[in-house]
Amino acid sequence: MKTGQPDLLQTVSCHTEGAINALALSKDGSHVVVAGRNVFKIYSIEDNQFYERNNLRVGRHLNLNFSASDVSWNQVEDHMLASAATNGAVVIWDLNRLSKSKQEHVFQEHRRTVNRVNFHETEANLLISGSQDGSMKLFDVRRRAVSTTFSSGSTSIRDVQFCPANLGYFNFGAADESGNVQLWDMRRPDKVEKQLTAHSGPVFTIDWHPDDKNWLGTAGRDKMIKVWDLQKEKVIHLVQTIASVAQIRWRPSRRFHIASCSLLVDFSINVWDIRRPYIPFAAFEEHKDVATGIVWKKDDPHVFFSSGKDGFLYQHIFHDAKRPADHTIPAGIDMSIMGDIAFAYSDKPGITGKSKSSGGRMSLFRKAPDRSMQFTQVNSLMHMFSQWDESVSMEWFVTSAKEYLLKGRPVQELCEHNATVAEKLNRYQVAQSWRLLQNLFGTTVTSAHPPLHQPRTVSMVSTISERQETEREVEHMYIFTRNCIQVHGRVQDSAFQTPSLMAFNRRKVDELFLVKQSAD
Repeated sequence: MKTGQPDLLQTVSCHTEGAINALALSKDGSHVVVAGRNVFKIYSIEDNQFYERNNLRVGRHLNLNFSASDVSWNQVEDHMLASAATNGAVVIWDLNRLSKSKQEHVFQEHRRTVNRVNFHETEANLLISGSQDGSMKLFDVRRRAVSTTFSSGSTSIRDVQFCPANLGYFNFGAADESGNVQLWDMRRPDKVEKQLTAHSGPVFTIDWHPDDKNWLGTAGRDKMIKVWDLQKEKVIHLVQTIASVAQIRWRPSRRFHIASCSLLVDFSINVWDIRRPYIPFAAFEEHKDVATGIVWKKDDPHVFFSSGKDGFLYQHIFHDAKRPADHTIPAGIDMSIMGDIAFAYSDKPGITGKSKSSGGRMSLFRKAPDRSMQFTQVNSLMHMFSQWDESVSMEWFVTSAKEYLLKGRPVQELCEHNATVAEKLNRYQVAQSWRLLQNLFGTTVTSAHPPLHQPRTVSMVSTISERQETEREVEHMYIFTRNCIQVHGRVQDSAFQTPSLMAFNRRKVDELFLVKQSAD
């Protein structure tokens, strides 16, 4: 556990002795509950430390009702909690009970695992749940009964969230396994109000914007965070992450900031500015396993809490966040296949030390923009240089690809044609290689009455001197090729690598080997 000066908020942590599936914050932000398969505890936050206040997993007969896949804290009656169990139970807990066990009531209405429970923001007795059985149930906690059942069919419900009461008192949203997001009115259980085909895979999490009733954030297995304008029914912002997204939560008092954690691979908690979606605005990398829950301190954009499979509970302070954008290389260079070079670099404001105000004088009284504005007000410049140096041009590659012939003619003609193409491009070494191949795979002359030995390969050379020179080249190529076959089982020289010539190459090498033996 990290400690420090009590008057300054700091990043602090506590190990809960078990993997955590979910967490929830009390109304005043002074307590936090963490829940998992083997942990169900309440901690207070005092003087930059976590103190364990209650352990709800007590009793002689512990069962699955004491294990939770999700937990919610009543924001009206601060002594009431609700948990979701993998056996389909929804459990109500009363912290004011005098007995050691705080379990108040167990609802057994769902047939399969309950993935989410959520108390209404202003109605203390309303609790909604979403289950793998495809149903959502609205509970009246006071009457201990199901008030209404909403059905999505056979598709499992992964998340269900009430709309903020000041924006939509009767509305809630649900996310399912098929990639849809449904919007419901509690007064109309027979018909979904609106349905969005939101993602290409299961939707794991949704979150209503705290200040705009028309904005809804969604995320899921397709690694995307989408912000929807519900009035227009279209995506207005899109963030592509590196892993499936397990949970998203809007940052209070910051219209364009949203936090996310991943289901796999990425252990970081990232806060995104949706106006610049290609790099996180801030990153928190304290967890050593995937984070499972995020909850912001009410009306405080600088503090939030998180839980993880590593068993740790964290209080994060935004001042301690890492800023990935500050460590990126602000320049890039690349070359096209045609030899064009592009160079891009960041045009950060204030690099020259001059103000853009009238008269070119520095403004001493101008308020510096906050970090969020600086993050989004980033400009880049790019310059392109076309064919600036023929030595790096790739025109020869394009011409060769268009004019080379690799089939349809005898090998000798193919080699001669390709050598001519290479000479035209002033690639004389390549042309010489093609002609060497032409000499190596010369015409095979076979008598009408074949002798006892194998046919001899004769290179068609006009003069004795050229014949001797060619024979030396063939001899060197033969030795090299034979060794390659003996050592590697294949010809390694790039000129022999076409599959259509491989069998022919082996036969010609064997012919040369027999000719050499008979000559000796």
